[in-house]
This record gives sequence, structure tokens and C-alpha cells, in this order.
Amino acid sequence: MSEQHSSEDQTVNLREHTEEGGFEKEELDILDLPPRKDVHEGKKEKTRWRINALWMRFLLVILLVLIIVILSYPYWDEWFGQPFPEQSIIEESPYHERITVER
Repeated sequence: MSEQHSSEDQTVNLREHTEEGGFEKEELDILDLPPRKDVHEGKKEKTRWRINALWMRFLLVILLVLIIVILSYPYWDEWFGQPFPEQSIIEESPYHERITVER
């Protein structure tokens, strides 16, 4: 019963509003508007950058890896000093035969 009563109140309010001319669109005079410079003059706010938590984690990991690489630089020569086997092992088992041509 109260739902029916409230819907009747809404229709009465709506009819009164339309009779008063509440839903008519006003025409906007474009030539009467202020200059754009005056409207936007007070809006000198800085743009705020919002960074997602996922990007923050990614940047943190990259920063940590970079710090580890920089701090471990003096030890690279010890760790990666001789990555290939010695020359004597390579010369003992050649995969080709040396040929010399004389004229």
C-alpha cells in the first residue's frame, strides 16, 4: 500500500514540475560565454602521477637487481674469469687438418 502511495506522490510531483516548465532546455548563447583564458586561468594544478602497486613492486625488483649487479662488479673477474676451457685441451683434439700449399 505504501508503494502505491509513494508512486502517486511521485507522479503528482512530476506533473507539477513539468507544468512549471522545469524540463525545458535552455538555449545557450555561445557568443555570451567568457573567453577561454579567463575560465582556465585559475586551474594551474600539477598533474598527479598515480602508480599502481604492481608497478611499484616491479620497479623495486629492478632497483634491487641493479644494486646487486653494481655491488658484485668487483667479483666478476673471479667468478667469470675463465669461462672457456684451456687452449691445450682444444689443440689436442682439432676438428680440422692444417694444409699448406707451396708454389
